[in-house]
Amino acid sequence: MAALPRASITLGKVILPIVLRYVRQRRILSFYDQGVDFLVQAEQWPIAHSRIVAAADEPDLTGLLPVALDWQLDGREAPAIREFVHRAAEFFKSNGLGNLRPAPWIEEGPGGLHAVEDIYHQSGGLRMGASAATGVTDKNATVFGTSNVSIAGPAIFPTSSYANATFTAMALSMRLADRVAQQVRLAA
Repeated sequence: MAALPRASITLGKVILPIVLRYVRQRRILSFYDQGVDFLVQAEQWPIAHSRIVAAADEPDLTGLLPVALDWQLDGREAPAIREFVHRAAEFFKSNGLGNLRPAPWIEEGPGGLHAVEDIYHQSGGLRMGASAATGVTDKNATVFGTSNVSIAGPAIFPTSSYANATFTAMALSMRLADRVAQQVRLAA
């Protein structure tokens, strides 16, 4: 019983600021009052010069040709990110949601792209598109110009999410497997 007053005081120290804040500001305690990181995900503009190429004429020890990624930026990425961040900052401010302070590199233009981070989820390279001019596979994951070559996995993603590409890759692969199974049944 002696612990009850001590526990009540400790609990009061936690609850009282929440109650006072609500009474004064009609807001509850938010642990994010010290700030929240606002992350922007963007994809570079697809350009023909950016590609995966064979890095040698001879296979390596695995029997496969080594590849190299020739990744290039178009230059429109930085202004697009900057415009988005400025619009988001204005929206937050005008709606009383908070103040957005853009990272300094946002204002640097294309030179600031050194600060961006990769999402670390390999995807793309065999991009799904509406035509051979915009992708490698069609909406059914079939390679353009073929009738029996399909691609399963995140390589066909036209764009990638920030994280966890696995479920989308599995869903597209299962859809492809169902389509192939149906084609086999019809051919039998």
